[in-house]
Amino acid sequence: MSASESSTVLCITQLQSRIATLEQENSVLRVELERSRTQAKQSHSRNQLIEATAIATDCIGSAIERECTQQALLEAEQARSAELAKANEALHNAIAGLARLDNLDQFLAEMLKVSIEISGAQTGAVDLVEGDYIRHAVLFDKAGLVSPQIQAEQGLLRSPFSAEIRAMTQRILQSENAWIVHSDELIHPPSFQAFHREQGNCAIRLVPMRIGDRLLGWLGLGFSEQDPPLGKSFVLLRVLAEQMTMAVELLRLAEAAKQAAIAREQEKAALERAAQLAKANDALKRSLDALAAEPELGKFLAYVLTEIAHQTDACIAYLFLYNPKDNTLKLCTAFQDGQIYFEPASNDPAMFRQPFDADITPGWSRILADRRIIFRTTDNQDDEEIWHEVKAWHIERGHSAHAGIALVAGDQPVGFLGMAWRDRTSLTVEQTELVHALANQATLAIQLTQLAEEAKQAAILEERNHLAREIHDTLAQSFAGIVMQIQAVTLHLADDFEQAKIHLQRTNNLAREGLAEARRSVGLLRQEETAYGDLRSLLQQLVEQTKSKTSIPITLTVTGDTYKLSPDAGINLLRIAQESVNNALRHANATIIQLYLLYAPKQVTLQIRDDGCGFDTQQMTNGFGLKGMQQRADLVGAQLQVISQIGKGTEVNVVLLL
Repeated sequence: MSASESSTVLCITQLQSRIATLEQENSVLRVELERSRTQAKQSHSRNQLIEATAIATDCIGSAIERECTQQALLEAEQARSAELAKANEALHNAIAGLARLDNLDQFLAEMLKVSIEISGAQTGAVDLVEGDYIRHAVLFDKAGLVSPQIQAEQGLLRSPFSAEIRAMTQRILQSENAWIVHSDELIHPPSFQAFHREQGNCAIRLVPMRIGDRLLGWLGLGFSEQDPPLGKSFVLLRVLAEQMTMAVELLRLAEAAKQAAIAREQEKAALERAAQLAKANDALKRSLDALAAEPELGKFLAYVLTEIAHQTDACIAYLFLYNPKDNTLKLCTAFQDGQIYFEPASNDPAMFRQPFDADITPGWSRILADRRIIFRTTDNQDDEEIWHEVKAWHIERGHSAHAGIALVAGDQPVGFLGMAWRDRTSLTVEQTELVHALANQATLAIQLTQLAEEAKQAAILEERNHLAREIHDTLAQSFAGIVMQIQAVTLHLADDFEQAKIHLQRTNNLAREGLAEARRSVGLLRQEETAYGDLRSLLQQLVEQTKSKTSIPITLTVTGDTYKLSPDAGINLLRIAQESVNNALRHANATIIQLYLLYAPKQVTLQIRDDGCGFDTQQMTNGFGLKGMQQRADLVGAQLQVISQIGKGTEVNVVLLL
């Protein structure tokens, strides 16, 4: 029981005790009256009897008056007790509502309902200041709570925080009591003027909801009187307004803390995403370089499997080639616990030792249809799509999960890529995308090799545009996706994380460079065979593309009367120039690159010079793609000479005799 309730009970007890005392006094007075009457009869004195009667009457009147007074006091205390009990219940409900605050508008509605009952108002609203607007969070008309949908339909949900209303709020803040505003004043928006007319409101009492000098909003109560009194209920209304203020502020602080936590998590996720994308981008660039430089299919596929294993923490990665003639799969290359195998290892399943039917289970048909990585855990031994002999092998090797993806070029399957893990049950989105990209590169490498082995030069030329589209749809699209995702990450980072933005920008630049290289290769592949005979145009195109991605000056000087070369000679000289320029950009730290093309009647000379760091040609004969350049020169009968001195730059000379 609260202190106020205890005081009220004590007061009532005291009043009841005094009434009992008065009743005892009345009994005594009645006895005295009877005694006086007896004495008057005995003395036969009329005057004495009248005097005694008058005295008794006065005493009885005083007692009755005292009894009425005490009864009035008792009734007043009882009314006060009821009012205090009502106030106590309202405060109890407010505190309980704060304790379970999960819906602010519902809590405000409960408090507003109590406020209307206490004040005798006929309508009410809780208005919250939100930037340049006032949100009418809760609204009661004569019938009760108005739904937010109806508020919105009638324009009673939000209104501008006009200059007139701002001035009114200053008066509210300066007032110790509730501020009164008449319903016909122009500061009310038209929709609320109509609302007050419809409800019959003549005046609105505004009780401020504030923290110090900061106004959060106000409690508005509509009355039919012009100057409605609030009396003792104002103290309770102010307490209720304070409770609502506390609820609004607590929810605001909680939301601010929530948003701060979300921002921290987004920052962390963005940094992790950027690091993963940078890692994936590096892997794709390395694979692209290997695809261009490695002539042997098996070695390139081994490189792809190694990258996949390292990027996904796989302990095993296998690549099978598909033979459409007999619908079989044959093991080509494998990565197992850090080692590369080009034939089955001793602990591999026996079925891997020779070609086997691709349709021994329904798994091959499904994986061809899905065109995506299918991930499985090894605890599901009832899966009929898994190769039967491989099920026990996964358990024996301690694999927790395994996955597979079909290698498909267009609509033609060319192979199957399988992976297994000992301590993983899923792949991240970034890892999945990287596996897809590397698998696409492996697919292209396999298809290119098959075309080179099975088709004549004419067939290869017919497939050129097809291969260009394949490369564009895989490598270029992968790089473009990386650029777009990194840009999206940058937009979501908080403004004060400058170091993170610098890191993201560097990653973005790397991705754009990779994309430019892929598009350059695609552009060259799409040209007709005869276009490769115009070496001057090809070199000019190379210079312009290189300028677009670097600030290092690069020039082309052509002397002599130009003429067409054979396509074979043109493409090989172009590739030598490309390799020389790339070496200068990547490794030489050059400040200028110069290309010279000299046409003579019986020979063409190509020179590429840079002022970079140079290198020892005796110790680095296999470095910087020199071996590949020599092979290209040999293919067309040209002479290649590389002159370089440490600290003085490099000069590559190619002389083609016609």
